[in-house]
Amino acid sequence: MTGTRFIAVCLCWLLTWAALPSWGRDALHEATVPIADRTTAARDAAVKQALTEVLIRLSGDAAAPTQPAGKAILAKPDRYLQQYQYEGGAGGNGAGGLYFRAGFDAAALEAALQERGVTLWGRERPPLLVWLAVDDGQRRYLLGAEDSDAVLVEVQAAARRQGLALILPLLDLEDQSKVTYTDVSDVALERVLPASERYQPQAVLIGSLKPEGANWTGNWGLHDAGGDVRWQASGAGLPAMLDAGLAQVDTRLVASTPKPATAVPPGQSRLPVRVDGVLSLADYARVSAYLAGLPTVHSAELVAVAGQTLEFVVDVQGGAAGLNQVVALGGILEPASAEMAPGAAVVYRLRP
Repeated sequence: MTGTRFIAVCLCWLLTWAALPSWGRDALHEATVPIADRTTAARDAAVKQALTEVLIRLSGDAAAPTQPAGKAILAKPDRYLQQYQYEGGAGGNGAGGLYFRAGFDAAALEAALQERGVTLWGRERPPLLVWLAVDDGQRRYLLGAEDSDAVLVEVQAAARRQGLALILPLLDLEDQSKVTYTDVSDVALERVLPASERYQPQAVLIGSLKPEGANWTGNWGLHDAGGDVRWQASGAGLPAMLDAGLAQVDTRLVASTPKPATAVPPGQSRLPVRVDGVLSLADYARVSAYLAGLPTVHSAELVAVAGQTLEFVVDVQGGAAGLNQVVALGGILEPASAEMAPGAAVVYRLRP
């Protein structure tokens, strides 16, 4: 793609993005929950429930709402509520009824968590390749990317609540020749990992799901940079079991995420940041998502595109030193220059 064409594509994308409503731009700080009616009491309960989901998502800790920091924030949830709307019909409590969609003030909420000593999980979440075996009592099957299945809908909803990005296998002839239902239902990571390589995932999750009366049980296995781990989860219904199972994924991924050796310097700065070596629209999307997802970055605004270079204005905790510290932990960007003149742009190069 030529530089001129790349600029045109990016500008068109940005104009389209600017025309979108604010809903959906910051899904990490939004949640949609069922609500019984439009009364004040129901609304107050829904705000608290939605904020609970967001706290779990931001911290990567299912127990965060029950910890002192979470309890303090949930005591005054309206302080962080930025916008809300009702969706669906008037029946209430989901399944085609009424829902409450809440968006929270990202800066205020993250500042409140950090002030109380809670480590934030960055906005960029490692995508999970998920192999799922379902035995619903009538049939046994694997879930694939092209399926339209009630269980898959619940899995995706639970992943959104936990702030996880899921990738499902295609289950095409290549997958079917390498992975069987038994491999997944046995949570046999060693047999599934070779077939997973074609998707180049950062982590692989296996789930074997089965109802037992009104309850569901799930046997889970996860392979990531920290190694392999297995666990079991159960719940009174599929959503409860999935929440319990995927909460363990959050905890594991947060634990294996590299952290700075020393504390990020205090104070927030507005910095010019330049990224060289951006060759395609996919590279552009990758860089934008990465910068915005760094745990110390509050905002990253693209201000110019010139050839293979993107220029951003970034609001970051700890200034240039803090930004360099968290960037060094990842494998996306590398410093283009060891010297940083006062007021000059911080320059990185996109790694292949």
